[in-house]
Amino acid sequence: MFFLTGYLNHAASIQAATAEFGIKARMDLANFSLELGKSVQRRVWKPRFVGAAQGRTAYIDRMGPNTRGFAGWLPYDMRRWPVASDKAEFKKFAASKDVPTPAACTDASAIGGPFLIKKFRSSFGEGIRGPFLKFDPGQLDHALRDGEYYENFILGHIVKAWYWGSTWGAIEVRQPPVVTGDGHTPLRALVQAKLDSAPDRPHDWQALSDLARYCGVQSLDDVPAPSREVLIDFKYGSRYEPTSRANRNVIDKLRATPLASQFERAGEVFSHSITDYGDASLFTLDAMVDSEGTVWFLEMNSNPMVHPDLYPLVLRDQFDAARARLPLAA
Repeated sequence: MFFLTGYLNHAASIQAATAEFGIKARMDLANFSLELGKSVQRRVWKPRFVGAAQGRTAYIDRMGPNTRGFAGWLPYDMRRWPVASDKAEFKKFAASKDVPTPAACTDASAIGGPFLIKKFRSSFGEGIRGPFLKFDPGQLDHALRDGEYYENFILGHIVKAWYWGSTWGAIEVRQPPVVTGDGHTPLRALVQAKLDSAPDRPHDWQALSDLARYCGVQSLDDVPAPSREVLIDFKYGSRYEPTSRANRNVIDKLRATPLASQFERAGEVFSHSITDYGDASLFTLDAMVDSEGTVWFLEMNSNPMVHPDLYPLVLRDQFDAARARLPLAA
């Protein structure tokens, strides 16, 4: 996440791309807007920052005391469309286009296999409960609340892919974080050793308890056997991932693979769900890749942070000169 939220990484990508395309770029320090020009063409791209609003992580358009990082520049204000705003709409659209997505329902009797409880409308992984191995009517936490649904849990590699229009431009693939038992340390202590809790961001012990039981460890005070791995998160951008400031885009390694074909098709399919705007939009797709290499798409995001590697694609689409000089197969 450090690479994505680092202002200098965005600035460096813009600097390189505009120099290549002969575009002049200037940033206004009053509001961090980016002015771009080529011949008679002019564009003003608007900045976004990662911050906190009412105690929740959010994207904001101005720096302030709660700013935590930079989320990138875009040539438009925030956009929303149904398939990216409502997971029920996402599920229906994916099913109609034969795109794999985990089964979902609101009827507990229809749950098959391990499951999560999610909100139809949420962001940043908020409000997810589970995974649970089996529905238990005696467990109050298994009952749906307003605006929630059940979704089958598929464990695998955690993936986020970025698109500009239908073009796939970046992808990050993560291993789900685990702790490994040593035969004498309780699970709670293993988690604490993995990452000390910050005072303003305590460990979510309820979520960790759910994951422990999913892995067959009944209590956080139990001692996992030597070499036994226990899952401690399954969401993109987990705080338990190893810290890295490197660019984790692996798209060049995946091109021309069966995995790539699934993401390329998904970009084409889901770009057609954007019907409210007449030009290209930035979006991401979150997914899990199972042990057989099948990509299970989880959700679409209409206002993600910009991956710095996407700027050449956006410039190509925004400027005739860039469009002429950048190969179509970006």
